[in-house]
Amino acid sequence: MQINELIEKQITIVDNIISSLNGIFSLLSETNNSILNQTMYSTIEEILKFIEIIINSFPDLLIGDTIYIKDRKIIINLYENVLNSWKSFFVFPEEFLKHWGIFKTEWNNTKSSLIRIDKNVRTIYLSLN
Repeated sequence: MQINELIEKQITIVDNIISSLNGIFSLLSETNNSILNQTMYSTIEEILKFIEIIINSFPDLLIGDTIYIKDRKIIINLYENVLNSWKSFFVFPEEFLKHWGIFKTEWNNTKSSLIRIDKNVRTIYLSLN
């Protein structure tokens, strides 16, 4: 399997998980989080950790699109904010939703960068994780 196929599959996985979680987060907002119990909280936390693994496994570049290099760092930092704010979701749910919204918006930009580097013949990967 070539690197571009792997990147496309990673993008698809993250997109599908984000879409699914959006539905869950909308439902939580509509119910003022009253339906969230510890089991659901732990399950969502594991899903969020899985996204982190995927995001961190996008390749580092030695030479290539500098926008992607910057976007990759930004998306990793924004996702750390999502994870940190999830830890205090029961106390500050609006803080988590704010960070989630910022992450989703930036993810769309990063996704575009990923697709571009995928097709650039001058890209040299530092890491394929």
